[in-house]
Amino acid sequence: SKTALFLARAWFPFLGAIVLGPLLAPGYLLLLDAPTGPTPPWPAWTPLPSAGIASSIQAPFSTLVRALTQPFPGSANKLLILATVCVGGWGIINLFIRHLHLSIAAGLLSGTLFVLNPFLYERLLAGQLLLATGIALIPWTLPSIMQVASGNELVDVAKAVGGIALISHVSIHAGGFVLVLLLIALAVSTRRPHVKVATGVAVIA
Repeated sequence: SKTALFLARAWFPFLGAIVLGPLLAPGYLLLLDAPTGPTPPWPAWTPLPSAGIASSIQAPFSTLVRALTQPFPGSANKLLILATVCVGGWGIINLFIRHLHLSIAAGLLSGTLFVLNPFLYERLLAGQLLLATGIALIPWTLPSIMQVASGNELVDVAKAVGGIALISHVSIHAGGFVLVLLLIALAVSTRRPHVKVATGVAVIA
């Protein structure tokens, strides 16, 4: 029912608040790979000697987060943690109910396990917040990749590539992982070999 689905979705903001816990209090999170402070630097949009190509690709999203939290500099990392829990949980529910046609309970349980697991927890502790948020976006792109594996229509490939581009701007590492999934989906699809190769080359390019 719509009420059950609403409650299932509402669970993840509540869960995100539980994960943050005392971190919701004013202050800064001193995480290894996510330094912050009263005046954090704005992300560089072009590669610098001290920053690689990955940082410049992720700069638009990092700048957006920085801008949204400008009035409260200490909230940027906290916002990313909350977004990881909510976006990941909602994505799993969407995948399970709309595309796998499973129950709300299955989506709720799987979504909770998806956002509360040792791997993702370690990423958050290490301050790899962009990677964690990128991983949370993956379930939203999986339906298109599933369609590519079953039919390999160009519109599905285009949707998957668009999803990969979005994820890559958040985390190039998560985007690379989804790109591998898309190439695997192309390889197992029923289209002719030369079409698979041509599509795969176009996707990589």
